[in-house]
Amino acid sequence: MAENYENLARRYLLGQLTETKQEAFEAQYFTDAERLEEVREAETRLVDDYVRERLNRADRAQFERYYLDYPPHRERVALARHLLKAADAQAIEPARTNSLWADFLEWFRTPQLVWGAALAALLLIVFFGLKARREREQWNAHVPAVTPSPLQSKSEDRLAAASPSIAPSPLPSATQPAQAPSVFAFTLSAGLLRGNAKPQLLALPHGVSQIELRIPLEAGDYAQYKVRLRTVEGQAVWSRNRLKPRPHQLVVTVPAQKLPADDYLLTLSGLSDGAVEEVNRFFFRVSR
Repeated sequence: MAENYENLARRYLLGQLTETKQEAFEAQYFTDAERLEEVREAETRLVDDYVRERLNRADRAQFERYYLDYPPHRERVALARHLLKAADAQAIEPARTNSLWADFLEWFRTPQLVWGAALAALLLIVFFGLKARREREQWNAHVPAVTPSPLQSKSEDRLAAASPSIAPSPLPSATQPAQAPSVFAFTLSAGLLRGNAKPQLLALPHGVSQIELRIPLEAGDYAQYKVRLRTVEGQAVWSRNRLKPRPHQLVVTVPAQKLPADDYLLTLSGLSDGAVEEVNRFFFRVSR
């Protein structure tokens, strides 16, 4: 029995399809506008289910591990959370308004006797406050200013001269270790294919969390690209589709944890009229 297309799209977005099914699925919606729209709708529902915490534990973990690995996807989820929060706030606003209106009406039901007593207390506080201030000003006007005697001034000067001035000792500066950059840029060299030359060496510093791979391009090849990263043994590591290039290069960001020390093969493909055409391969070695 054929699998429902929406379920298939959902599994594709969660990275649960095999490589063969993934390529067949991509080839289909690249050439069919209706299928592409269905994938977008499935993605919207998937993000909404995640934000509203309607995914089961396994799907939620896979969503965070695979879907949120791509920065634009994280931005989309953040926007969805913001919209959901705004919608919830707007939904409870009428109830809050009714509560404020009820408090306002209750304020008018206060007995007049209470208001009279409060007003009288306020007037008494103001009266005695002004009276105390006036008495303090009169007292200060009659008290002569106290000036130090010449003998007292000389004693203080002699004491100040005899006391050595102690300058505060500077605190030892704590030397903090230099932090390693969180993003490490690496430019791949074309033509380094396995078997033809030694792999290009990518030596990762300690503390790097993201690897920015810069892939050289021929001028004006394709409007979009697909990148697939595998170990030399053929194990799939990471992939991205519909990537837009910069002038003369394609830049992708791969989590450093995806690339332990090993030999890797990066396959670059171009997307043209729905077809996927391989453009180049890059062979490199990661060392830590």
